Amino acid sequence: MECFHDNIQNSLLDHAGNCLALKAARAQPDKYADIIAHAQEHPDLYKKMAPPVPWRRTTLPLILTPDVLMHLFGLGIIKTTTGKLMDLMKVQGKYASFKRQNSHLLDSLASLNISWMKIMHYTGDKLGGWVSENYMGFARIMAWFYQNVAEAVKFMDNAPPEGMEPNKYLKKHNEYWLRIRGLKDTGKAIELKERVTEFMAKENPPCPLPELDLPCQILEDVVTALLGVAKCIMTTTTTQETINSTRHAIHIFLSKFDALCAPLVVADSAAVVSCYNFLCLVNVPDAMELFGPLRHLWEGGPRGEGFALFAKPHMAGVMKKDWHYHLMRKLLREKAFNSVLQEERSELTGVSSTDALRQRRECFHKYESAYLFGFQFEHTVLKNRPVVSVLLVERVGGDNEILGVVGSYDSVLKVVIADSPPIKVFGLHYYRFVLPNEMTVPWKDEAHTVTAIGYGLLLPLLKNENGENSDRFALISSNWQDLGPSTPLPMLIDK
Repeated sequence: MECFHDNIQNSLLDHAGNCLALKAARAQPDKYADIIAHAQEHPDLYKKMAPPVPWRRTTLPLILTPDVLMHLFGLGIIKTTTGKLMDLMKVQGKYASFKRQNSHLLDSLASLNISWMKIMHYTGDKLGGWVSENYMGFARIMAWFYQNVAEAVKFMDNAPPEGMEPNKYLKKHNEYWLRIRGLKDTGKAIELKERVTEFMAKENPPCPLPELDLPCQILEDVVTALLGVAKCIMTTTTTQETINSTRHAIHIFLSKFDALCAPLVVADSAAVVSCYNFLCLVNVPDAMELFGPLRHLWEGGPRGEGFALFAKPHMAGVMKKDWHYHLMRKLLREKAFNSVLQEERSELTGVSSTDALRQRRECFHKYESAYLFGFQFEHTVLKNRPVVSVLLVERVGGDNEILGVVGSYDSVLKVVIADSPPIKVFGLHYYRFVLPNEMTVPWKDEAHTVTAIGYGLLLPLLKNENGENSDRFALISSNWQDLGPSTPLPMLIDK
């Protein structure tokens, strides 16, 4: 029954049961005349159920309708994994502490307004309002966001005072009683009181769940394995090597996720079997062999749901006659003019153009001055360590540099990686980054030697004891890579 919808499961069982009953009735027609009569009135209910229509199409086989990553991975795998990490910390009594110390971390990311990092504020619990692009952005920085999970304090609050009668419990006491037993602890005060009273009145009332003390290594393994899958499936080119790597990364992630869920799931089968998103993930390598890079099937762009963003500005008179015809005329006319203008301005869009940064302003954050950019590195006096947006450039001759953009897209600052070994924390490598000179350089003087531009973020190390590691950052890029011994700086720039 794996991967079957509940309605299909029930229909299959109903039809099979009816066929079996009719077979027995025909053997003893006098005894089961009612069944035979019902079968004559409704013959379709006593036949083998036909497979779903999409499975019976000959012109469009089911294999030609692959799972779209936007839904399968963004709204499925990442969302489920994030929720499971929350559940695990809640059972251990550490989630409240973790949320207090980490909920502000995404604020600096959200304020950057970068197109490839559509992150939102972290509210915890259900993460209401998050869509696929928000979860995909969160997947890029999960290893940074969860790096200090070991420092979360175990705290089971609102325990009722010893000796207090249950009928005198306040709402917070009833919530605590239900929560430590893994029961639903939401609702109005009267509902919680009735729920606790009902459970206490049972002959065998539920006992508190055993305390879990899973090592943080399991959380780290799941997060790094998830990022490994994302790096593989979001590739822009596919070869047999990348397909094999994707299949390997998926198997590792499913194994690590099952190890994470094992203490929380009371079942004979693996946790990944209970969620069809995880089972469908196994089909991704086969889909890559048929269709190539699955990013081409992304439904969040103009080919899918993103079309609404493109069409909405023109949808003024939807109540008028033939509004859809006029809407499409406007859209096609605008598309034609944009194509012509883009051809005429092709020289301006080159990476070596002086206007190249302005053309790509949605991919990075521009700082108002060299002082404000340099201030991002003074973490010893900052409580909330900010994330820094940078450019990754390749010059003629293969030289690579990291730059910060300041002013009016006309000046840059150079950022240098210090000659110091990195520190690996929660799957990311943190290097020392310094500003050798806080004097800006005009972009027009640098542009003529630039052959490729990439975009990155410097994520600060949160474990900053006495300011010792205040200048350490992990560097991630827009092409789903992060700087490390096996991924040098050139691999972070798309050619």
